[in-house]
Amino acid sequence: MQVFERVLNGVTVLDVSGRLTMNDNPGRLKAKVSSLVLKGELQIVLNLHGLSYVDSAGLGELVSCYTRTSKVGAMIRLANTSPRVYEMLVLTRLVTIFDVYETEAAAVGSFGVLAVA
Repeated sequence: MQVFERVLNGVTVLDVSGRLTMNDNPGRLKAKVSSLVLKGELQIVLNLHGLSYVDSAGLGELVSCYTRTSKVGAMIRLANTSPRVYEMLVLTRLVTIFDVYETEAAAVGSFGVLAVA
């Protein structure tokens, strides 16, 4: 798994690609989100467009990211989930805790800012 950070209109966007699994850099995404929160970044979008596969450990890592951000008043959004990843979020009922958006622009805009690429 790879994670690339960028800022779009004051919102931190993490482009996540590859596989989010127990065997592919476990804990890397949670560590990145935690470091952002420690730096005061309180609006985070996980752009999952490049994410090809998620297993149960990967779902657990997403939940850990949500837990970490919510404890300090930060907010995290998911964007560009593939149909397969979205289906996993529905089956596990994680769509009830995550705000999931079809596009990155919609996710960034949900924070009350206009997304301009």
